[in-house]
Amino acid sequence: MILPKNPLDVFHIDLFNKLRIYPLLWLAQAFGLWKKPRLVASGDIESMTFLDKVYWLYKIKHPVHYPDYDFMTFDWLEMNSLKKLSDVQSPQLLTLSAVGDLLNHPYLINSRETLYADIFEQLFEHDLAMANLECCIDDQRENDLNFSLTRAPRLSFTESEFDIVRGGFTFMSSACNHSFDLGEEGVNQTLFTLKKNNIQTNGLNRTPEESLKGTIIEKAGFRLGVICHTFGLNGHNPPADKKYLVNYTKLNSPPAHCNLEQIKKQISFLENENVDFKIAHLHWGWEHEFYPRQTQIELAHHLAELGIDLIIGHHPHVIQPTELYQTQRDSRRIVPIFYSLGNLTNGFSQDFLCQSLLATLSLGRLEDGTVLVHSVKQEKLLQQVVGDKIKITQF
Repeated sequence: MILPKNPLDVFHIDLFNKLRIYPLLWLAQAFGLWKKPRLVASGDIESMTFLDKVYWLYKIKHPVHYPDYDFMTFDWLEMNSLKKLSDVQSPQLLTLSAVGDLLNHPYLINSRETLYADIFEQLFEHDLAMANLECCIDDQRENDLNFSLTRAPRLSFTESEFDIVRGGFTFMSSACNHSFDLGEEGVNQTLFTLKKNNIQTNGLNRTPEESLKGTIIEKAGFRLGVICHTFGLNGHNPPADKKYLVNYTKLNSPPAHCNLEQIKKQISFLENENVDFKIAHLHWGWEHEFYPRQTQIELAHHLAELGIDLIIGHHPHVIQPTELYQTQRDSRRIVPIFYSLGNLTNGFSQDFLCQSLLATLSLGRLEDGTVLVHSVKQEKLLQQVVGDKIKITQF
């Protein structure tokens, strides 16, 4: 089987639209029109204009390597360097790992023994191992990679495929733009399968009450709270009376235009539950761009001031930098913001789609009981094809 390099290889464009699109793609490349982000472009297929879709097609082959701001003004975490962020003297530490998107792959079903063999210790031998579930889990549906100008692919794992990719993860974010690809049935089946495998989650809900809560994780004497939200649902929206099924917040909007009421209620819930540390998984941003947008940075800082202590981002399908943000609410507190960890697994072979980050952090408790990030590190991972199998290795 010849693997597609990128989504453009499986994109369906009729002759009429080829005649409209291909000249624009050529012009953009020839004149370097989109070396930097197209700031007015929507990242949500539900609201994309025709030109937004042309821009998206362009980025599939020519990802955007430059930001729309002076990124050197921020405190970025250097690759592969362990950085100490707080002077925690207590011997009580919690370690956690986080990786990016889990997507299907034609060779996944053959890869039970190889997938995580090279990185098992680095990835799973922690108190908590987290990932983003970039689809639903449902044996009744097939993974549908067909792209067009009017629809995004519908993505899913069968239970057999999920049994391989789940590895030793103890938490998965379940809020993404594919969360409602299979409707309410997909939500229920995904929640059922995660629970059956003892994997905690946040992002999908069975009731309105659940949607206002965070997920509480108790490990190593620490009490953590986690919330997960997605910027959109690819136009597959829940019925008006069941909006609660997926945590959906317009995360790509500037903070002033972003309704954060659900997130604020979840933060309040976690504070009332006396959690030590609050984590937000955010499915956001623009695909195939190597830097976050200014609006994302502003929103991340705002959430950090509202009480979020760690932000883990996904969706762009490429690696983005990690910021270390010192909060105004507590000068001792530095919030790591992983804007995008990239794809851990995916069904394409293009190099930038097969690279991801492994984030590892330790949390420690001060004498007054405050829990801070003690240290943080990120390492590059690479998805490799070996025969008819895939494996994840350090890069």
